[in-house]
Amino acid sequence: MNTMIINNESFLYLLFIIGLVGLAYGVRLMVILEHRILAMERRHIESDQRIEQLLLKMEKTEKSIEKLLYKRT
Repeated sequence: MNTMIINNESFLYLLFIIGLVGLAYGVRLMVILEHRILAMERRHIESDQRIEQLLLKMEKTEKSIEKLLYKRT
């Protein structure tokens, strides 16, 4: 019988190293996802600010139209 005998200590070290590599990869993925989420939030904030500016312009336009209408009556 050809059986491969693995030293328990070296097998545990191998499992430990595999676990560390997996942990490092997981942390890397979390950092990448966090950066993407922050970038998305920045874009949403910029678009929200643009919407607020447009709403203010609309309000000013409405007020000027109301003034014109009241002047004519």
